Amino acid sequence: MTEEETPWLPGKFRLASVLKERALAEGGYLNLARAVHVAFARRMGWPVTSEVAAGFVVDRRKLNRIAEAPESGDQRLPITLRELAAIDAYLEAFDESLAHRPLFEKPEFLQPLADSGEAVFLLGARRKRFHVDLSHWDVGALRSVLRGVQRLNPRMRFDVENVMRFDTADDAEAFVDRNHRELFHSGPSLVGIGSPRVSHGTGVIFAHMFGLRGAFSALPADCTSPPFRFVWPETEPDEHGTDLPIVPSPFVIEADELRTRYGAEAERLLALPEQERWAVATEDGLHVAQLPTRDEPGHSYAVVAMQRRPAGQVWLAVAGLQGAATFGAAEHLRGMGRTLPQVELGFASKVLYAVIEVRVSRLREDDLLPEVTFQELVGPVREWTPPTETGG
Repeated sequence: MTEEETPWLPGKFRLASVLKERALAEGGYLNLARAVHVAFARRMGWPVTSEVAAGFVVDRRKLNRIAEAPESGDQRLPITLRELAAIDAYLEAFDESLAHRPLFEKPEFLQPLADSGEAVFLLGARRKRFHVDLSHWDVGALRSVLRGVQRLNPRMRFDVENVMRFDTADDAEAFVDRNHRELFHSGPSLVGIGSPRVSHGTGVIFAHMFGLRGAFSALPADCTSPPFRFVWPETEPDEHGTDLPIVPSPFVIEADELRTRYGAEAERLLALPEQERWAVATEDGLHVAQLPTRDEPGHSYAVVAMQRRPAGQVWLAVAGLQGAATFGAAEHLRGMGRTLPQVELGFASKVLYAVIEVRVSRLREDDLLPEVTFQELVGPVREWTPPTETGG
């Protein structure tokens, strides 16, 4: 049974996978039925014998039927409370007791990435004269995603690549093509940390996911609009106060379209000073960030998106309007449900995406970074079917 065929199930039927594992360990379902009976007899204070004239408490055929139910499509599993108690008595010795572990496992958003076994994290970086600058928040987001993945798969292998930031689309595209092209075409799973504004790697991931032509130009008029777009300042001041241009992105919504789609909401946003214009635009509305000050806390937004690629890799992007939003979204991933469906090799899955609100504390007197205080989903995790992919 697939997730599409059983939308009424609250999660993966954990008991089936546990019984299948234990049958393999015991040497078959007959041996498993005998072991279940012995464990229940001990719990009940009965004489412990390996064979019983009247049969085992749970018949081997029933154990097999339960274990194979997810694959066989068997939706009717007649089982008594006594039989469940016997299975519980047996599983208790393996820390799988039904009294302490649920029958169903909530699907985890990060599970497909963990199952892929290997991933490369892409971080936006700026080259300085004698060093490379990385964001404190992005490194924290990497650490948070990695913890979540390694909890699900302790053997997960990973690497980190710095994707250098440039101020022009031509330079950005040339650098990514020269240094990272193989990653996007035949490499392992990928995790883009940071928005396309600060990480060209995330921009390329998004363009591929949503079937767009190119990652470093405005959205062409003949392309299907992605289900979310960003609003952010067109320049970024460096440490000397010089305004540096931001490379264009098809995931930025221009002012005219913003006004057409969101009316008065857009006018209020565009009336703010340029460096305070930050928002995520979706079909549900315009989610406007409020930067923290020394007097007031703030809040911001991030988009997370995941897709299973045609060659089997899993791509994940964690894109906050600012670094704190990226970090807060990464923290939230570890508790998120919903997971990617399986697809045939050679085909990309639908994209799962969500908007996450992240709240931050007031700025401190000593100018230290604010703290992330809370994060939550804005609406459900959604599916999006991209058009035929042409992005690169």
